[in-house]
Amino acid sequence: MNSSLIRFFVAFAGLAVFCQFAHALGYRSFDHDQSLYPIPSSNQYSGVLVVKFRNGSNLTAVQGGFQSAAPGDARDLAYIHEALIRAKANSPEREFTRPANNLQAERTLAERNAGGELPDLTQFFTLRVADYGAACELLQTMRTNRLVEVVYARPLPVPPPTPDLTPYQTYFAPAALNGYDVVYARTRPGGDGSQARLIDIEYQWELDHEDLQKSLTNILWGTQYTNFGPDHGTAVLGISAAIHNGYGMEGIVYGGRIDMICSTDSGGNWVLADAINQAVSFTAPGDVILLEQQGYSDELTNYCPVEYYPDVYSAIANATALNRVVIEPAGNGDLNLDDPAWGGIFQRATRDSGAIMVGAGTAEDRSRCSFSDYGSRVDIQGWGDWSVATLGYGDLYGWSETNYYTWSFSGTSSASALSAGVAALLQSCARASYGFSLPTLMLRSNLVQSGYPQTYGLAGNIGPLPNLSNALVTADATLPLRITSILRTNTTNILISWTTVGGLNYALQTDSPPVGGGFTNNFADFSPVIQMPGSFASTTNYLDVGGATNRSSRFYRVRLVQ
Repeated sequence: MNSSLIRFFVAFAGLAVFCQFAHALGYRSFDHDQSLYPIPSSNQYSGVLVVKFRNGSNLTAVQGGFQSAAPGDARDLAYIHEALIRAKANSPEREFTRPANNLQAERTLAERNAGGELPDLTQFFTLRVADYGAACELLQTMRTNRLVEVVYARPLPVPPPTPDLTPYQTYFAPAALNGYDVVYARTRPGGDGSQARLIDIEYQWELDHEDLQKSLTNILWGTQYTNFGPDHGTAVLGISAAIHNGYGMEGIVYGGRIDMICSTDSGGNWVLADAINQAVSFTAPGDVILLEQQGYSDELTNYCPVEYYPDVYSAIANATALNRVVIEPAGNGDLNLDDPAWGGIFQRATRDSGAIMVGAGTAEDRSRCSFSDYGSRVDIQGWGDWSVATLGYGDLYGWSETNYYTWSFSGTSSASALSAGVAALLQSCARASYGFSLPTLMLRSNLVQSGYPQTYGLAGNIGPLPNLSNALVTADATLPLRITSILRTNTTNILISWTTVGGLNYALQTDSPPVGGGFTNNFADFSPVIQMPGSFASTTNYLDVGGATNRSSRFYRVRLVQ
């Protein structure tokens, strides 16, 4: 046998094996798979149904429905036509638009090559049904018809997946790069925000955003005000709450509990003071309340902090006295809050609401943005110069409100949203490490003292930029309530000494183990409660009279009184 014959034999043998394999698969009717194609939700319905009639039906589309040359199909077609009329879908079209005779000729050749039956492409048709309810009814009716092999809703175009956009969140960077050092906080217990609680007070949000997936149940009070659109609220919420999912952005406290309250009621009235008070009822001491609002001074004709209004100031002062951390924008009015025209209402000596007031600085060098209000009352700054990447707006990525992303959120709005995320993350780490959150005024002092100082390219104080690594190190040095010594002074008495932070109250607790010793971790306050103030300057001591009587061991700890 010569080489040419050998080559022909091998090629032919390979073809024979292929044909036998393809023929063995056969043609599996699609009606076996009907359960794989459920009716989609209304927001995923494209407006078109696709129907495939059984091979050999030889149906054709006509105005008003379908026709068949087979007399036995008349009754089934009549049911289909009635259903099409009810659904206003009586103009079917062929799914494959090339000439039917071409499709049939190709099918004959394809079946010969495959060695078995293939789906008849001439028996696929589309039905345009605009009404979702009518489409659902028609789909169910068609599925029970003898001539129908399969019917399903044509899907919407499948979008490409959203990429990982977290590299744009440069505010996570270490302080050396003028960031907030979220990357350091992530290494600490609670660094994912899992012990954080934050409420955002705003007008409106895109609850269905792919990187939020919130619902109306997350709006705890009030009614969304839609006149301004959802982008602002979505951007604010995304900074703290964007889901940790491998695409899009990542929230500073993505692991925390984050809800929303509207600053307007069902009548569209601005009820911010009541909204703040409502937020108190949904939070606990140490939780963060973000006020994404600004006021307007008719006297100075520009934007100002919302505590300008007496009712709002009063609501904030009560909230912070109840140890809620309130984050308040200074406003985008380029106003000097130390101007005598304010009558001293933004002077701490006159009144201090306890809120952390935030100005807008530049991401590059921490200088004041030209639009930011400023003055001695402003505590800290945040990025406000169109450099904050978050959700909403769509200038970075996306084609609908549900997947819009931006790299240019700005103003005291972005500055305050970042500050709220930082405060909430600091509280989460404190709760995880120390067992309690930082008191409001201590947290404010910590962020100011541990932040990176403002540079003065433009005059006007907006405070330092918070730095989480410094803030956590500062808290480590000052917060843990360490018992420094326990001395048995005689056979009955014990002297306990501890170091604490000034200006706060502490209660001493003890754990009385059973005879024979052993640690039970069952602490309780002394009765009556022994409450003593801490001091920066000295050690606090307490003499437990009789504490050693008839005991082989006794344990103590100090509890912060929130």
